[in-house]
Amino acid sequence: MPGWHTTIFPPYFVAGAIYSGFAMVLVLSIPLRIAYGLHAFITQDHLDVMGKLLLATSLLTSYGYLSEQFTTYYGGEVFDVHVYWYRITDFTKYGGIVWLLVTCNTLVPQVLWSRALRRNQGHCDGEFPYDVSV
Repeated sequence: MPGWHTTIFPPYFVAGAIYSGFAMVLVLSIPLRIAYGLHAFITQDHLDVMGKLLLATSLLTSYGYLSEQFTTYYGGEVFDVHVYWYRITDFTKYGGIVWLLVTCNTLVPQVLWSRALRRNQGHCDGEFPYDVSV
């Protein structure tokens, strides 16, 4: 079956699962940290290390994307090459989704190389603007 390279899927799946898990931890912990004043419990150093882990798993997942493309083109099977070329260029079907995936999973996390951006909280000064008491 064209495009089916079974040896690449297990590590690719694990890297993607770890990547999405780290991302979800950050998505949940940052608002909770701000909302409940957990700055002493979830420190900037914790967020900095999680940003580094997110960058590392992003690079691993990106390596999976690139190795999948490389093995297809290096293998030289005409039908496989056509299927992958169709996926990245046909914007009426898959092209938009593929490039959105590459942008979100590979390009956007590259800002995490900067320590200042990893530790930046934006305009939040530690106070949550809404009352969260029950």
